[in-house]
Amino acid sequence: MRQSLSRILLNLLSVAIIAIGMTLLIKANLGQSTVSGFSSTLAHILSVKTGTIVFFLNLVCFILELIILKKNVQWSIGLQLLLNSVFGSVVNFFLYDVPWIANLSFNTYFQQLALLITAILIMGVGVSLMMSINLAVLPYDALIALVSKTYNIPFVKVRTTADIGFITITLVLAFLFPVPFNAVREGTVIFAFTLGSVIAFLNIKWKKHLPISLRQALLVFCFPNYPQSCTIELWKNVLKTNLNSWKSKICSYGKPMMNII
Repeated sequence: MRQSLSRILLNLLSVAIIAIGMTLLIKANLGQSTVSGFSSTLAHILSVKTGTIVFFLNLVCFILELIILKKNVQWSIGLQLLLNSVFGSVVNFFLYDVPWIANLSFNTYFQQLALLITAILIMGVGVSLMMSINLAVLPYDALIALVSKTYNIPFVKVRTTADIGFITITLVLAFLFPVPFNAVREGTVIFAFTLGSVIAFLNIKWKKHLPISLRQALLVFCFPNYPQSCTIELWKNVLKTNLNSWKSKICSYGKPMMNII
């Protein structure tokens, strides 16, 4: 029971991380992913929040899943609705309600590029964590996998078709309506070619440490030398040792700086 709860909590955490990354990707304004680009463009046209469009897009995908599955629906599919709610809410919160993100602006292209890379890294952490947990994914991704499996179509072909479809619709909407940003730019290409590599790298980390408890999993990811099976007291000692190590390193770096000053 405790292990299942840990997986659910980690699943929710992974979705929240992806949502934060998506928010930063939108604010970088160098091009977005297929779903975020479509969602932010349609949200601007309809004068609603981007997270709301994302929520209803995933809700439509969820309904399509139910239609395809018919009587083969399992209870675990309900977790997709929970993940969708968290995802849309976190996107709206950070994109509109957090002042320093909502009012974020840039003076140079380098700053935009730096935020784009940061967003890709954050989304890579979230997606890789979600994949490693292997419990539930967002309805859009689940629908792609379901269509591929049900109709015996290669996954890459289904995903590519969906991505091209969203990019096409986004470009058409941007052409027909005045949109003050470009959802499809060089950032879209950078996102497509780098996210997979980030996910593959982080998957190795997660798969090594996720079988243990939630608290230990997060600690092991931060401290690679942390023993996976230990008591609470040993956990505290390891944490204290690492903190003392960090403190000594900071002091050792600080003394030369003080001498220079």
